Amino acid sequence: MRLPRRVPWANIGELEQLSAWIYNDEHDMEAKVAAVNRLTAWQATTALPHALESVLSFLTAVIADREDDSSTTLISSLARRQNYCTAVVRMVNGLVDRLQQGLYARSISSIAAQIGLPLWLVELRHAGTHEDLPSLPLLREATTESMNWLLNNFFIPTLSPASVIQPSMTLPSLEPLLKNYKTLRKLITRDTSLKLRHKTDEERLLRELERWISGAKIAAFSGPFSGGSEGEDEANKEKIALEYLCDALVEKGALVPVSKKKRPQDKPPLTPPNESLWSTLLLHVQEHHPTFADVFASYVISLLSTNECDDPSVDLCLASWLVWALENLQAENGLDNRAAISRVLVGLGRAVTGNSKTSWVVFA
Repeated sequence: MRLPRRVPWANIGELEQLSAWIYNDEHDMEAKVAAVNRLTAWQATTALPHALESVLSFLTAVIADREDDSSTTLISSLARRQNYCTAVVRMVNGLVDRLQQGLYARSISSIAAQIGLPLWLVELRHAGTHEDLPSLPLLREATTESMNWLLNNFFIPTLSPASVIQPSMTLPSLEPLLKNYKTLRKLITRDTSLKLRHKTDEERLLRELERWISGAKIAAFSGPFSGGSEGEDEANKEKIALEYLCDALVEKGALVPVSKKKRPQDKPPLTPPNESLWSTLLLHVQEHHPTFADVFASYVISLLSTNECDDPSVDLCLASWLVWALENLQAENGLDNRAAISRVLVGLGRAVTGNSKTSWVVFA
């Protein structure tokens, strides 16, 4: 159930009026002042969404820029640059920080690319933070660009959500990473003396996996400014990202060996044939994402229940990983799903063998 979200405007008409004051006439300073007054009043009673905080910062800088005080030209120029630069830095940081997910940090530029934020604004933010202040004309241009971005990514989607189609965020394929990981694990499995030598390589691949999961969370994000409560959004993003991971894991060449000879046979015990290759990765994901066991079990049960696969050996292999997961991964909800999973596996055994009396002893 999606909980109601607290917003500063009493009705959508107030937000429409605010948008009109800001965007209808670029040169109407009285309207800009009215918008600042409205935002300041809202800010006194409730927290503003980050988009409106950014709008307030930009409008304050624009109004100050239009004030002409010839007696303090040099000081005024520096102050104006500082006002504009602060607004850009706060907008970029606020957008990126809330999308910085996972144990390992991602670059600001990669997150900006995924949400459609112009990269040059990120570069300007870096220059304003670590180098000399950018020029006033450049900062004015950045403000115009930022305000247009906020219009297209906050005001329009909020005022007319049905009319906006959010652009899909591209998520790189996980196949190359999983292939590299499998190759490394094969090498270590065949010669255990190499484990220490390649420990750094394995840790690097697991860090890359965490970054991929972080990217998947952003790809699952409906946009730079989400609705709903923060906890609910985070839980939904985590679940969708882990389902993306499951999509890649159940493909042939990952948890399911390409060769049929390496898959489980239709007789007990039901154990994964390639446990030595993938158990470390699965345990790592579970350690950093406590809901993974629940998501993985539900995902595999759904696949087995549909019976859409023409190859019984694939179902048997997935079933073996389901049993392994229940025995080795601690589900976050703490529930014991053995009875339900056993019914699925018994039904699968009958479907594979064609014998209504066939069953497997899947749990000790």
